[in-house]
Amino acid sequence: MIHNKTFLFRWKIKLKVLVILLFVFTSINIASAADTWSSNTTVVNGLGDIGMASSPEAFYNLFGDGKWHLITGGLDTQAGFEWNGTGWESNSTVISGIGIQGRGRPVVFYNFFGDETWHLILGEDDGAFFGYKWGGSSWVSNSTIISGLGDVGERSNPSVFYNLFGDGKWHLISGEDGGNFNGYQWTGSTWSSNATVISGLTDYTFYSEPTVFYNLFSDEKWHIITTGLQASTAFTYGFEWNGTTWLSNASVISGFSNYWMGSPELVYDMFGDGKWHIISGENLGLFYGFETNFTSDPDTTDPVYWGSATNESYAGHLCTFSINYNDNRALHPNGQYIFATNNTGVWV
Repeated sequence: MIHNKTFLFRWKIKLKVLVILLFVFTSINIASAADTWSSNTTVVNGLGDIGMASSPEAFYNLFGDGKWHLITGGLDTQAGFEWNGTGWESNSTVISGIGIQGRGRPVVFYNFFGDETWHLILGEDDGAFFGYKWGGSSWVSNSTIISGLGDVGERSNPSVFYNLFGDGKWHLISGEDGGNFNGYQWTGSTWSSNATVISGLTDYTFYSEPTVFYNLFSDEKWHIITTGLQASTAFTYGFEWNGTTWLSNASVISGFSNYWMGSPELVYDMFGDGKWHIISGENLGLFYGFETNFTSDPDTTDPVYWGSATNESYAGHLCTFSINYNDNRALHPNGQYIFATNNTGVWV
């Protein structure tokens, strides 16, 4: 009886997932050749000036309250913010537990171990990495999440992403002070060096700061925006993944300005308008905002059933269910985690 009840419950949840996905994927907007970035001050309203070397990272639903948050590194400082609907407000909880690292760039991601938790990897001035796991009210140091990363030289700038090769694996690309790129693949227990994931990326002399993202033009493709410095002049570069290597792509950065140590952060659908936004830092600690002049819809690639679980309880005892689906995109903005439910009840 217990197994039958479990089966029926899971089947109902799967039907709900199908309904949600069919609803989300009903309309597709195709980007035009004139797609470009334009300045948008609203998306950086309230961020102010952090002093030097602003390195923003925005993410959604950390507290399960449907709100956006932002963490920014700086020169020997960290700052946290919460979006109130019209601007960013200071929020110290979102950076609680994070150690102060010189010019540390954070990257935040969800469900890395399939455990429905948030993790953070922080770069820093000397090229090392620091790992954290969200404990519900603060970040707790976690060395597992940075196992194998080592030291890239100076000023590590990580970007973490999922399913580049369609194999359900996590990858990380880090820039560094000398303008190089360092690629890694998660093996299940550690990060392993991976040259393929950075194939085609060029040494830009100084301060490479890549950000990897998916489906900008509603074409289910991967892109990179990275800043760099050559001959004391700031540059921004765009790339598109062709399946085996990164190819230069100027349309990805059309209309975007050049900022020294920019650390551009891309966020999707922050205002519920289907648009992408960039929040860029820069060497002097300010922030600059941009938005696309087009909308981008969720991709049409089918989500992947990740797994389900239940503890083996019996009548009169507590039973917990979980069902998970993963995808390159998400039902909530800006993440790989597409659907999950956890339910607890007592068998009768």
